[in-house]
Amino acid sequence: MDKIIKDKVALITGGSRGIGRAIALLFAAAGAKTVVNYNKSDSCAEEIVQKITNNGGQAIAVKADVSNQAAVNSMVSEVTDQYGEIDILVNNAALAVVKGDALSLPIEELFSSTLTGDEMDLPAEKLAAIWSVNVGGVINCTQSAIPSMIQRGAGKIVNISSIAGLGESTLKKTFYGLSKKVVIQYTKRMAIELGTNGININAICPGAIKTDMLTNFAVSTKNYQSILDEYSNNSLLGRVGDPEDIASVALFLASSLSNYMTGEILTVDGGYSLKNH
Repeated sequence: MDKIIKDKVALITGGSRGIGRAIALLFAAAGAKTVVNYNKSDSCAEEIVQKITNNGGQAIAVKADVSNQAAVNSMVSEVTDQYGEIDILVNNAALAVVKGDALSLPIEELFSSTLTGDEMDLPAEKLAAIWSVNVGGVINCTQSAIPSMIQRGAGKIVNISSIAGLGESTLKKTFYGLSKKVVIQYTKRMAIELGTNGININAICPGAIKTDMLTNFAVSTKNYQSILDEYSNNSLLGRVGDPEDIASVALFLASSLSNYMTGEILTVDGGYSLKNH
């Protein structure tokens, strides 16, 4: 692979599983000094770092709750001490909602339980949890990373939103979708604020992707194949996406290939939104 982000320092939040994992692996293969942020999955994060280093790349895992500004600041300081200033930030960490009290699990793990029955009865603490990670986490990490980017007059920020933020999604995702809509608007507003500082900030809206989130949800319904078939049939390309489909777009946005792009929201859903509009 071409080393199109060679020696760039890239921080990927929620990088231990799913889309974040694919981004971390691809960025490392493209030459980046890769930082795998995680909150719960110690073994998964270390496995990714080991895989990258075994292939001759550079990577570290840093545990931090992105909803906690102090923890984020500490993470950024640790990255800077080890690798230098952050060149690329990928805001990927997110939460969804499930029945029960599992508020701090990665989004992939949350869907191993049954989805909440009624979005109108969503407890305030669950809404707060979604907001603190999906919105607060993006803001916290961006605010912590941008001062050095502004000082250097360069930086790439990639926010992972969702087609749920565009209104194109399934039932029981209203508040998750609302949080992802805010990420879209934040991306546009920060592009306006940071453009003259040489910082590019763009967002990706994935559709159905083969992560633990989709798999566990399908298995929990005891109707795995029919759910995969439904997503595939509603895609113009006739398939469910792979994490690597999102990672490749993230790499484009993180590299010099996208230097004249900022404030853009890229939908990567195999044509699902177009077919179901």
